[in-house]
Parts: sequence; C-alpha cells; structure tokens
Amino acid sequence: MEKDQRTRDIYERHPNYPAPPLIPLPPLEEFYELSELRLKKNIFTRFVIRALFKFSGLERFYFDLKDNLEFYLRTTDMRSSSLYAPVVSATLAMKDDPEKLSPAERAVSFIMAAKQFYDDIHAGNLKPDKFKDQILEMGQYPNFFSTNVIVDKNGVRIFKSKKNNLIAVVVRNEIYIVEIDSWDDPQIAHKIKITLEKILREPRKNVPEIGLLSAASALTQRKAFRRLQKNSVNQKSLEMLKHVFLTVCFDLEENPRNYSQALLKTHSGNFANRWWHTSLQLVIFNNARACAIGNFSTYLDGNVMMGGIAEIRKRAALFRLPEQPPDFKQELNYNLLHWEVPDELIQRAKRDLDKIKDKQQQASFFIKNVNGKFFKSCGVPAVPAFIIALQMTVKQLLGHHADISQFIALSKYRYMDLTTTIVSTEEVKSFVDLILDDSKNDKKLFDLFKNAVESQRSKIRRARSCLGNFDIISLFFLNLKGWKRIRGQWSIAIGFRLLKKLGLLRINRREVLVSHPTLYPEIPLVGRPGIRLPYVKYFALHYQIWQEEITVTYMPGLKWEISNEKMTKVLQKNLERLQELIIENTH
Repeated sequence: MEKDQRTRDIYERHPNYPAPPLIPLPPLEEFYELSELRLKKNIFTRFVIRALFKFSGLERFYFDLKDNLEFYLRTTDMRSSSLYAPVVSATLAMKDDPEKLSPAERAVSFIMAAKQFYDDIHAGNLKPDKFKDQILEMGQYPNFFSTNVIVDKNGVRIFKSKKNNLIAVVVRNEIYIVEIDSWDDPQIAHKIKITLEKILREPRKNVPEIGLLSAASALTQRKAFRRLQKNSVNQKSLEMLKHVFLTVCFDLEENPRNYSQALLKTHSGNFANRWWHTSLQLVIFNNARACAIGNFSTYLDGNVMMGGIAEIRKRAALFRLPEQPPDFKQELNYNLLHWEVPDELIQRAKRDLDKIKDKQQQASFFIKNVNGKFFKSCGVPAVPAFIIALQMTVKQLLGHHADISQFIALSKYRYMDLTTTIVSTEEVKSFVDLILDDSKNDKKLFDLFKNAVESQRSKIRRARSCLGNFDIISLFFLNLKGWKRIRGQWSIAIGFRLLKKLGLLRINRREVLVSHPTLYPEIPLVGRPGIRLPYVKYFALHYQIWQEEITVTYMPGLKWEISNEKMTKVLQKNLERLQELIIENTH
C-alpha cells in the first residue's frame, strides 16, 4: 500500500454499521441466458454462449464467486473508465442558508460541517441508512472525504488518503492548497475565514487551467496526466492534490437567481474552475448560493450523494462562527499550485468539453399540476406512473417506442451500488398505444394502466433479486491477470462479434435513461444540467416527485434535437391525462 493511503477497499466497513446480506448469484441457467442483451434464443446461440463461457474461464469464475464474492465486491473498481466527470458525476443544489453570509463565511460553515460529518462517519456514529426495516450499505460514506482519482502511468485508480488537513480552494481557475494546522484549535473557523478572504483577494497568476484536464474525456486524461507526471513541477502539485480532504470552488462572477440557474452554472458553467478528481466539490457563488458536485468515479452513488450532502447542508445551517477575539488576524499556510502544461493538451480538453456542452439556457423544470400528494391520495405508485407518462411522451416525440432504462439502488446488499433495468415493459407499451389512440375508448383502460404499473414493479423486483450478468462479467475481466485475461477478453469479444454478425445479438446504446434519487428537503434540485450525454441515444433525466411538484432535469444525447421546453410541455400534458384517468376510476 502507498504511503499515507488509508485503504485500498472501495467500500470501507466500520463495526458500528451492521453489514447487509450479500447479493445472491443468478442461477447458472439464467446466467447463460444473458437476459440484459438482445439475444435470439435458439440451440445455436445457447451452444455458442456455453462454449464461450467455458473456454474463456467465465464459467469457472462464476462457480468460484460463491466463495470470493465479498472480496471482489469490496475491492474491485468497476468505474475506472468513468473519467469524463461532467457526464457521470451529479450536481446537487443546496438550500440557501437562513442567515445572510458572505461567500467565505458560507464556505467556512460547509468546511466545519464536513469535518464534523467526517468524524461521525469514522467513529461509527451515524444512524445506518434504512429502507423500511432493511439496513442499507454504509461503506460508501467514507468516500466523501480524502478520496481522489489518480491518473498516471499505472492507469486510473482511487486513492484514499490518511490525511484530513488539506483543503483545495479553486478561484479564478487556479488551485490553492490550504493546510489546516489543527482542527481542535478553538479559532480554526476564524483562521479558515481569514485565509479564504485573503485568497479571494489574490490577483490572478495566469497559471494553466488545469481544471479543464480533470473534466476531459478518459482518452485525453490518460494521455495528458501520464505526460504531466514526467515534469517535477506537475508531480509536486499532483502529489498535494491526491491528499485533498475536499475542494471548495468560488464562482464570484456569478449571482444565480434561483436553484435551477445555480445548478446549471455549477455543473457546466465553468469547467476550468473545478478539480473534478476530488470526491466532493462545494461551489459557492458571489451571493453565497451553493451547490455540491459528487464524483461518481470515487463511488458516491446518487442516494449516498443525496444523503451525505444533505447532512453537510443541515450541519452547516446550524454552524455559526464563534465570537472573534479583538484584532485576531491569524491565517493558515496556503500555496498556489503551479503547472507546466502544453497548450495542446488544454485545447484538446476544450474540444472534448465542447462536444458535450448543451447550449440550451434551461435544463431544470417544475411541474406543479401533478405531484406526489395526488398520487398518494389515490393510492397509485408515483414512480411507475411517471414512467408511463414519459413513455407516452417518447412515443409522441419519436413516433415509435424507445426503451426507458431506470437506475435502481442495490444498497440493501453488502458492497453493492446501482444497476439499471428496462422499465418499458410490453404492458407499458400496450397501455401507451391504447391511450394515445384517440379513436379507441376501451373501458378496461384503467385495468391496463394498473397492469403497466405492476409490470414495472415486478421487473424492478427481479433486477434487485440477484447480481446482474454484466456485473459478473465485469468482475471477471477486472480480476483476470496475464494470459488468462488475454484469453478471456479475446474469446468473449470474438464470440459476441460472431453472434452480432449472424444477427443473433444486438448491443445497443441505452435509448432513454432515468434516475429518481431519494428526496431530502436540504437538496431542492439535482442533475447534470447543460450536458449532452454520449452514452444515451435520445436523452436522460433526473426526476423527483415531491409532495407539491415534480422536478425534472434533462441531459440530451449528442444528436437529440427536441428542446427541453418542448419535452416538458408534452410530459406535463401526459401526466395530466393520466391524472384524469386515475381520478375517473378512483373517486
């Protein structure tokens, strides 16, 4: 283990947090089916799949997993290729502070709240997450702090530092490192405030915009950071950054009017004024409005992001600077990080980011006519109903159905994170076809609606019942070494290519991808606004069904041309149409 590295585990276990059960493996026959792929089932495909699994070693790996599953899940980084941070990481708007604070004062409140939260995580003092009576996985919470991505000649990896006293401060596209001399100092909050205020007054030094490189595509980053590591100036700066506790970014040129605008400006308004390799970034504007960015590549999933950042916001709102001693002017040590970066690398990063930048001025919308209170009063599950309205919207906009994949949490199992499943079931599509056909007036329409709802819930239950096929294959590839790895990768690749060429296998990009993270009043809005996603064919969205409204934040695909505003209008009409159907049959 490297010097000052606290662990290599992806998930960190504390004895005070009960461990949920391990996820079951799928039955072997079900594993052979590869249900997540569009595979034509016949004797030939079954023969090819079985032969591939045997020759590649995948079948043997499946049997060995029964004894090694916990180790592989705890230690295997399955996200090392997810470096294109703006397309995978999420931004969360934080509720405004009740007091009128300066940007530096709000930053101090977050830093002190974060340290308190960090202490409670590592002391095992947090109340374990639960869903109903089920204890959930808590091993991602330590990843909020002193956890960073490293890209060098050895590849991409997560580095978890033992240190907790280095704060990265990003302002004017430059990165400073502030060193906390003692968290136990009664005046530490004043020292941080004085130091931040001094940094904010510093003139720009015109160092390269290194933040852009940390946001670029995986290919650009692998090339760029390997090259930067060869220079001693860059090595020194990167060594400091891998021990950062958290990052605070100041966008003092901006005064966002509302949460929607703050979310957009945080996520895609200033790529250079960030350090995307850190696990947690706090972005503070001139009017002290603030958002947080959670790094998906450091294993912060949606619900963990929501819960942890809500906790920081809650604690920050309770923090107030103690009375400052007269003439107190002590500051902390801080240093500007220096870089020697060829301009061609910066330009390449800019091209990467131009490809994914969405030029629409609004990405987040609020639907108030239909809300959680309505669905609850009618006894209708809100999430499946929303998906049906979205399926109607997709059919109307495209002229045909598209498959909607939904993120679902697997945190009721040990060392598990997320999976996706297609919720565009045949029942959903049949109902949508009927309700959109104005020439038909089927008296059983509401029964078909209920069937469409239940079909989604059944599909999600199945997806949560065992480890997914792709997860098993990913664990297999990532834990192979030497000749076995070459044999396994080539045999699977050649076999799948053969099936694809014969028309027996289709591997498509996700068409529509949706996520509905848990609700926290401290986090009014979430998403990746202002970004186009290269891994979806049509679009993706985050949605949250609140008691009084539904919030939606869009991320179009690279070639999606329908505006966010138009999509929202059609979606709202379809939600209202479902509302009418539900009222007719439940009141």
